[in-house]
Amino acid sequence: MKSGIYGLVLVVNLISIFFSINLLLYRKHASRYGKKKERCNQITSYEEDKTLCPLHPENIHGREPLNRSIFTLEALQTTYDYMDHGHFRPVTCIPRQKVAIIIPYRDREKGLFTLLNNVVPRIRRQHIEFGIYVVEQIAGELFNKGVCFNVGFEQAMTEYNYDCVVLHDVDIIAENDRNFFSCGYYPKHLAVNVEQYGYKLPYKYYIGGITNMASNVYRQINGFSNQYEGWGLEDDDLYRRLTVVHNLDIERPPAKVSFCGSVNHSRKHKWNKNRLLDRCNIYINRPRGWAFDGLSTLKYQVEKIEDRKLYKWILISFRTSKMRQEFVERFRIEDYKNLQPVNAVFNGNTKTCYWALKKANKTIDQSLVDIVQKSKKSSR
Repeated sequence: MKSGIYGLVLVVNLISIFFSINLLLYRKHASRYGKKKERCNQITSYEEDKTLCPLHPENIHGREPLNRSIFTLEALQTTYDYMDHGHFRPVTCIPRQKVAIIIPYRDREKGLFTLLNNVVPRIRRQHIEFGIYVVEQIAGELFNKGVCFNVGFEQAMTEYNYDCVVLHDVDIIAENDRNFFSCGYYPKHLAVNVEQYGYKLPYKYYIGGITNMASNVYRQINGFSNQYEGWGLEDDDLYRRLTVVHNLDIERPPAKVSFCGSVNHSRKHKWNKNRLLDRCNIYINRPRGWAFDGLSTLKYQVEKIEDRKLYKWILISFRTSKMRQEFVERFRIEDYKNLQPVNAVFNGNTKTCYWALKKANKTIDQSLVDIVQKSKKSSR
């Protein structure tokens, strides 16, 4: 009888020890990894008589067709009078994040007003605090979207301590307010099903249109490249910085909420052979130089800043050629061959660049040559 009691006590003690050990291991694990998941600075404090804004607001409308009516800026300012110097903060609850929306811009006034007329009410319903920064490049040189994004980020962060940055092209607009602009742990590509591509993803590695990420991630990757003039490959370069260089996953919202409309416009600078070779040379042959091409080497002049009701307008001038020259000089100092290799991402664009450079007898980074040769062997 006594042996049975002692046996029962022993079993109970063993079970107690087992759960105690698991509790200690859980606490150790949580203390080591728990904070890592908070890449954005989530607000956790409470103001008097206010609570945190809901993660899933009740007044969300879902997908709606774009309002393509053209309104004047004055009419939009009257309609959205809750905006103040390009900034909005919910008054009924405490927003969980501060979000900077950066829009590179030149000669797209109707498109910009259409974007504002659709985006402002949609993201207001998401109960986030946000600021809109329109960065306009002065006329005279080819448009450089990457520099505009970098300037917008730098200017926004001097004004507010934003947790999250949204990189927003002026001609692609989210149709669904369930496509949330707030940031998660990983970068998120929001423009998945785009009208101009038949409401499909044009290719697997596409990250253009609308993308967000935590502000410290944008700093970590050194922002956009400053090297790309005109149109093409700058988004692919951003994808490579995020995924290949820094090993970050790209999240995408469910297909049913990621539909985006397109605002049509004609590009003044169409593709030509010399510009294609120029961009391909940067993308293919300079991938290791990301650490000294971006925010850390940004050079520009602010010509004018205006606090307009719906957005902060920043007019800038710069010379891409000067930043390129400094980049090449830095190559000589850093010894490019000794920098950490960055493998090419093989897709339709890199394949086009490979054959364009090969046909023109231009240098091709060995990492791309190896990938092309590997793809040829696997297709046999």
